[in-house]
Amino acid sequence: MKHALVLSLLAVALAPAATAASTNGGALRASGSKQYADPAGDSGAAADVTSVEVSHTDDGQIRFAIALGNREALNPTEFVTVFIDTDRNDATGPGPGGTDYVLAFGAFRWVALAKIVSTGELDFTTPQTTLFVTLGPGVGASINSRELGNTKGFDFYISSWSADYEDEETAPDGDEWWTYLLQVGIDSAFATSTPTVPRAGKRFSVSNVEVLLADGQRVKPDSYTCKAVLGGRTIRPTGRCTWTIPANARGKKLVVSLTVSHGGARETFTRSFRVR
Repeated sequence: MKHALVLSLLAVALAPAATAASTNGGALRASGSKQYADPAGDSGAAADVTSVEVSHTDDGQIRFAIALGNREALNPTEFVTVFIDTDRNDATGPGPGGTDYVLAFGAFRWVALAKIVSTGELDFTTPQTTLFVTLGPGVGASINSRELGNTKGFDFYISSWSADYEDEETAPDGDEWWTYLLQVGIDSAFATSTPTVPRAGKRFSVSNVEVLLADGQRVKPDSYTCKAVLGGRTIRPTGRCTWTIPANARGKKLVVSLTVSHGGARETFTRSFRVR
């Protein structure tokens, strides 16, 4: 069971080698984010994890914001731990369920990162320069993906214990895991063409661009560019994704290429029109 080693790991987390991180109250410009929910009232005397938001910036800074339904902050001697499987392979990590790292949160804005070593113990001496406490209710911290094995996506779960270790909260419940992807593939793109069909001698444009990500989210792309080829020849734009169709283009084939980028993923989509 994935939680079997939690108590022994927490015992190591109490060691003096674990140190508090610097505080960083600045807002992160997220290029991706996801929210997770866990039922309230199922933690007994332990801190009750009710919601988690994970986000990341373009340069890979990952932020965890964990809401506690039954307290504003952790009490002394309490801990919340985030177990992270950075390669999403339960057969490779030495920790519970293949986890590789632990973020351990304590009272008084205390947080530390540890790498789980082959013996199943926590190594808090792993070099780290990007771990910061984030302010707000509950507990939170941010750390760069390069200090988590350059992960592009990870599975994780959260555990908390009451001060007497009698009650445990796990989020999500049971043996489930949450997944967060820093790099989500682009499934398709959507755009508005004005007019719907290009007309000879008139202006034609593409706008309101959105992308459908592989995880089902429909969002604005980080950036996009366009190219138009009329009758086999590229035509020069008169604005962003805007062209004036030559007056003699009636009946010719216009191919518009839309290249979209989001969260490190980049794809090109094409659509063909017949000029009227």
